[in-house]
Amino acid sequence: MLKALLRKQFLELNAFYFQNKKTGKNRSKAGTIGFIILYIVLFVYLAFMFFMLAQSLAGALIPMGYGWLYYALMGLVALAFGVFGSVFNTYAGLYHAKDNELLLAMPIPPRRILLVRMLGVYAMGMLYTCILMVPTIVAGQLNASGVWPLISQILLTILLGLVVLALTCFLGWIVALIAARLKNKSFITVILSLALIVLYYVIYFRVNTVIRHITEHAEQLDSGMRKLYPIYAFGRAAEGDALSLLAFAAIALVLTALCVWIMSRSFIRIVTMNRGEGAKKTDYRTQTVQKASGAPAALLRREFKRFTASPTYMLNCGLGLVLLLAAAVAALIKADAVRGAVERVAQTMPGLIPALPVLLCGAVILMAALNPISAPSISLEGKTIWILQSLPVNASDVLTAKLRMHLYLCAGPTLLCAAALAFVLRLDFSVAVYAAVLSLLATMLFGSLGLALNLLRPNLSWTNETVPIKQSMPVVVVIFGGWFIAGAVVGLYFLLRKFCPAQYYLLGCIVVFALLCRLLNGWLKRSGAEKFASL
Repeated sequence: MLKALLRKQFLELNAFYFQNKKTGKNRSKAGTIGFIILYIVLFVYLAFMFFMLAQSLAGALIPMGYGWLYYALMGLVALAFGVFGSVFNTYAGLYHAKDNELLLAMPIPPRRILLVRMLGVYAMGMLYTCILMVPTIVAGQLNASGVWPLISQILLTILLGLVVLALTCFLGWIVALIAARLKNKSFITVILSLALIVLYYVIYFRVNTVIRHITEHAEQLDSGMRKLYPIYAFGRAAEGDALSLLAFAAIALVLTALCVWIMSRSFIRIVTMNRGEGAKKTDYRTQTVQKASGAPAALLRREFKRFTASPTYMLNCGLGLVLLLAAAVAALIKADAVRGAVERVAQTMPGLIPALPVLLCGAVILMAALNPISAPSISLEGKTIWILQSLPVNASDVLTAKLRMHLYLCAGPTLLCAAALAFVLRLDFSVAVYAAVLSLLATMLFGSLGLALNLLRPNLSWTNETVPIKQSMPVVVVIFGGWFIAGAVVGLYFLLRKFCPAQYYLLGCIVVFALLCRLLNGWLKRSGAEKFASL
């Protein structure tokens, strides 16, 4: 029985190589091989990036006699990367697996099910840990080779996988407890995803500064981290110290044993917990007065619920909203720095100052194009589009609701960003108004264009919502078309700047954009409504 469970678990872990989760169909041999090669290339790329980091640290610390500190620091990074890479897989594969209740209903001891699940978690954690530890070992051997230290480092990688297992099981347990009591997880998913994206770019841009700081303060780090014995033992063991290796092995095994004991006591309770238990429930009573609303308001509310219920939709089609708000806040906080940079550039490029309003519009339009919210909105109806078509509402009202949602979400951040940049750059009031109006019209243009393209090229047969959101022609055209429009607005100005001042050029662009919006909206109300009704 254990052998069969292990085989099933590892087949589940590798199923995505052989099956397309979007369509539910098995991949061809060529598709499977191509998919495996793609992942190998990705892992090799990540390993190479980590090798460059490891080589920088090893080349600086090992010659100074701080080899243990190098291995300790890289071990901490490997631990964090392993936990980060496998914690949500732990939640999905350990606590939230689709066949948990089926297996518990069979004559299989729950501890055996838990053991198999944890072995799968260990394998996944080892994969992420090795992506970092292998480059660490290679860089360390290049700077201080040795047979016994190499053997010790390989054993430490296996033991570090056990520590990753214990931590991911604990964090996955916390995620499971929280998820079991959350009614709507979409916003939590979006917030965590954005936080991780921000964290990645902060680390990416500050890695050189961190390495320099470590090398400059290696002595203080050495004395401080010696007080953290598990970390110190890991570093000393990596240099070949047998007693430190035994000490770290004892720590890892004790953590693993404690994790198994705790998990075995709470596993059944968590996997069988009623999802949504503890969530706030509405008490409906006969005397409760429900507020009535018209069809347009109801359709608009429906579109907002559809958007906020999907983390994939919000992250992929609403990332520009975050960028617009972040740009506005950053510009206001760093106003003096921005003005100083503009003044320095203007000294070498005197023609930059008159072009500032147009450059502002180009930047805002560029970020606004990253919000193709309306582009997949019709395709997302999928096979249930007949429900909207059967409602006693006009097809044009449905399309208007989708466009209104796009405008309501995008107009505020777009206007705020344009106003903040205009304030920081100290533009004249009339020019600032022109820039704001043009930015808002660009937002309306992208919304109308995305909706029109989705009517012409709908995809209603998808099995996974990521297909219309991430792989559809309307979304691609809106994003890259928006970038082209932003470039065209700026580029055309520099061709005409000798004949047309910026304020008149912006006014002309406003007229052109307003005309395009008028034409697209007119088509949506007439031909577009007929097209929607016939889908």
